[in-house]
Amino acid sequence: MWYTPISDTNMIHITHSGWQGTLTAVATLPTGQLPTALSLLFLGLIIFLGFRERYVSMKREVTEKKRVEGDMQRRNLELGALNAMANIATQTFDLDEILQNTVHLTSELFVQHCGILLMNAESGRVMRIETSHENRDEERESLRLLVDEELAEFIHRARSEIITEQDLPRLPENAQSWVAEHQLKSFVAAVMYSQRKTLGILLISSRKKNQFTGTEHNLAIAIARQLGNSVEKVLLYEDTAHAYDDLRNAQEQLLQSERMSAVGQLISGVAHELNNPLTAILGYAQLLETEPIGERAQDYVRKLYLQTQRTHRIVQNLLSFSRQRKPLQSQLDLRRLLEDTLALREFDLKLNNIFVERNYDSSVPFMTGDAHQLQQVFLHIINNAVDSIMDSAQAGSLHLSMYREDSRICIEFRDSGPGLKQPNKIFDPFYTTKKIGKGTGLGLSICYGIVKEHGGDIIASNREQGSGAVFLLKLPISGSQRVPLA
Repeated sequence: MWYTPISDTNMIHITHSGWQGTLTAVATLPTGQLPTALSLLFLGLIIFLGFRERYVSMKREVTEKKRVEGDMQRRNLELGALNAMANIATQTFDLDEILQNTVHLTSELFVQHCGILLMNAESGRVMRIETSHENRDEERESLRLLVDEELAEFIHRARSEIITEQDLPRLPENAQSWVAEHQLKSFVAAVMYSQRKTLGILLISSRKKNQFTGTEHNLAIAIARQLGNSVEKVLLYEDTAHAYDDLRNAQEQLLQSERMSAVGQLISGVAHELNNPLTAILGYAQLLETEPIGERAQDYVRKLYLQTQRTHRIVQNLLSFSRQRKPLQSQLDLRRLLEDTLALREFDLKLNNIFVERNYDSSVPFMTGDAHQLQQVFLHIINNAVDSIMDSAQAGSLHLSMYREDSRICIEFRDSGPGLKQPNKIFDPFYTTKKIGKGTGLGLSICYGIVKEHGGDIIASNREQGSGAVFLLKLPISGSQRVPLA
């Protein structure tokens, strides 16, 4: 700081220079009078005060500028995160990917642990969980314990977009205990809603007090709204896909019914044509039995008659399949009927080293049905199992089990073959995986018709563990339910 007298005037300059700039004070003195120390001090004080005011003002400007820049950067970061979430939601229908992306971006924005829970508002059951925690499996199980029916009902009734630690006293007891157990001092639970129901919550938590501002509350609400829209879109897509699958399955069932009807008409015509010559053969065989012929010839006639009767029964089964006659109902012991069927293939089973394992529940009751038709079903499934095993190995096993399930008797056939290539097509008419000339593709279609005629179901699938096919018959119990003797 220095002063400068101005020649031939009664004025002086007092100047101060610094990094903030240069300040100058001008004083007027009486003519011919020199400045005193007090006047210089006074002028210096004026300069200092002006300098201090300018310094404080500049500091305020710098601070405000930094704050504005920080707010802008924060706002840009938030908008960028929201934009990234929206982009992911438009690019995929994979709900897990959307949840993982939202959790990651939200955790980065708040610099806190974040979790998303999608739930069924009616039952309180958690449908999906995603978390930013390092130990994801453990954290998922922990979050699963938070949501129950009471909390879901509280959220649904409150219809509030956000729940914080201020609302803790109003929360259900289980939620309060969960917060206390995890030592949470601050949390924001932004609720996701669709038009009619609660979808879930976005939970951001901290073990420190007062960690979330009003602006962050609004940000959490914005994220939850956007995520709710994305979740609703994906759920709508999944519902549509399921409806389409149901429609496709219904169409396939309708097509199969039409095929079965067409096959039934074809079989009906063929069976009627076969019935006439078979009736004649049976009549002539009976006449031959009364003729005086040799013992060897009698044996041939008897075999001819038995085989013709068997063929006649097969034709009758074809007619039954085409709905030309009703099955002959009688009380049946399914365990004995299955054993009688196995006896027909006993020699082949032993010859081909196929071990038969039986597991029959002794409490299985009698059922009402047509013994010959059901035996045809059993025999065809066993024949298929033998063929399947022999095509892939030199030995194998066939596991048979029979048990009661509510008002039905279940008979399960499990073989050790290679399994079914297309279980959903196995009952289609003319569908076969056997070599040309070895199969017609009608056997299981006929079995399907017989089982349905008895009011039951037949299901084909592959074994979950190991190779092999599984056929499950479910037949209704009707009439007398007495238990057969062991």
